[in-house]
Amino acid sequence: MKKYFVFLILGSLIFSITGFANAGVGDDDKNPKPVPYSKFLKDYKIAKKEFDRKSGKLIDFYMDLQLGYGVTGASVTKNSTSRATGDYDTRSKGGMVLGALVFFNLFDKMSLSSGLSLTNKKFEMIPPAPTGTTGTNNPVSNVLSNNFLNIPLNINVPLDFGDWGITFNGGPYLGINTSKNDPNNSPGVQTKNFDFGLNGTISGNYKIAPLLSVILGYRFEYGGLNNLGSSEFVDKFTTHSSNFFTGLRVGF
Repeated sequence: MKKYFVFLILGSLIFSITGFANAGVGDDDKNPKPVPYSKFLKDYKIAKKEFDRKSGKLIDFYMDLQLGYGVTGASVTKNSTSRATGDYDTRSKGGMVLGALVFFNLFDKMSLSSGLSLTNKKFEMIPPAPTGTTGTNNPVSNVLSNNFLNIPLNINVPLDFGDWGITFNGGPYLGINTSKNDPNNSPGVQTKNFDFGLNGTISGNYKIAPLLSVILGYRFEYGGLNNLGSSEFVDKFTTHSSNFFTGLRVGF
């Protein structure tokens, strides 16, 4: 607490001395150019936050609020016992992405992030034709659409360059299937209730206020390490998603 008061007093003295010294600086004595109070306040809050972090503050954290759009593809492996000719064909589809992620800086040594990310994973799947059928009798395509609530646990590598910065983070995630739309009108798979996968993100941020930044980023997810679905026709089912997002970063 004593350190904080010393820091506050020194900051006030620096502001007073700087303002006094600049009072006579300008085109002439009638047009002084004092230090703008808003700039001093911004610099003071940034300096105080850094001072608190380095003087024993155990946890420093901020939150990213994300809104974006993602495209999901899939890899479906046919069961070796299937009598169908050929392999499953898949086509990528898009869906919305929402996220609220919290970043923790621990002891100025390690940075972690976690939170919630709602992702619509959607793709088209075309089963192979049964042996002996003609082209007109091939199975129709199905569109699988599932909303997953992902909970990541990432390690972060932040790089700061004044008012802007870059953050790299990645790690495993657990996805909870909150809604299913898996057709049953042709041979296929039913998506599991849980998805275990890996994700990696790169994002840039630009400060527009002392504790507020605009963010822009890209995230890649590889899902289905636990095999998202299997049946008498399908042996393995995984997904890969590319998500682009923007939003706000709020410091606390």
